Amino acid sequence: MPKIVDHAARRREITQAAADLIAEGGPSAFTMRALSARCGVANGALERYFPTKGDILVSCYDLAYSRLRAHTYEQMIGVEPGLASLRVLVRALLPVSTEIGDVARVMLAFWSELSSVPEVAARVFADSASMRDRFVAELRVAVERGEIDCSDRLDAVGYALHVFVVGSYHVAQGPEGAEDPGLQLAALDLVLGAT
Repeated sequence: MPKIVDHAARRREITQAAADLIAEGGPSAFTMRALSARCGVANGALERYFPTKGDILVSCYDLAYSRLRAHTYEQMIGVEPGLASLRVLVRALLPVSTEIGDVARVMLAFWSELSSVPEVAARVFADSASMRDRFVAELRVAVERGEIDCSDRLDAVGYALHVFVVGSYHVAQGPEGAEDPGLQLAALDLVLGAT
């Protein structure tokens, strides 16, 4: 009797193994050979599930992005809209924990490998725009509540926060200690205080 394989489960296992390789050793650690070894299969066996390395990275990105959304959602429960909510949201996106540091490594691998592919670039742009829109919405509430005064530059502040978060992902890839959580949070206070 032939072995029944749950293909969806196998795809998730391969995706997780690839994400683990990236989290442990950065983008250069993710090779098809290393992934095959991690999964205990021949290199060609991966092609049944993912025809290209890019397809695996897209799946890793989806996994990382869903983890990031779930993490931010958990952090936002019960927080009043406005400046406090914005602070919690941005803090939840910063790589101050191992979990979000791992997400940052996967996101960077995805961006660096596939940013020249038009469909992928459009998707990253849409996700980035969504993040900025969320920042601007929280800023707008904070202005309406009189917590900050930046009504004439909401888009610019939202953009600055987005650049701050994405920049923190790059800095977190540096040598041990470069991702100092205390420094990241102090910088966040500085950015929000300047509004």
